[in-house]
Amino acid sequence: MYRKSDGIYGKEEQLKTRNIPHRSTRLSTIGLNKPQGLGIAGMICGICGLCLSWFPPIGLPVSIVGTVLSGIQREKIWRGDGDGDGFVAAGTATGILGIVISVVVLLIWISV
Repeated sequence: MYRKSDGIYGKEEQLKTRNIPHRSTRLSTIGLNKPQGLGIAGMICGICGLCLSWFPPIGLPVSIVGTVLSGIQREKIWRGDGDGDGFVAAGTATGILGIVISVVVLLIWISV
């Protein structure tokens, strides 16, 4: 609470303040206080899987791992235990796209 000095004798009275939670660091104001590691890992795996999707033996498993990790983090966000919805969206999108491209390339490899 803030205090205000009153007069020359130094008496102090408490000022009425609103009950607002104090945020001591800038990081806590942008939402980095909840874990988002699986979302970041899912996004990285999804991007790597998309880049490697032209070689299906590597690209397909990496894309699947990225999609699964993003799905796990999405569930944590829905429960309120996690953060990083943008990472999850990017990981899911790139993972699914990597799976689709890997399957198409794999079918082309088999048919040739």
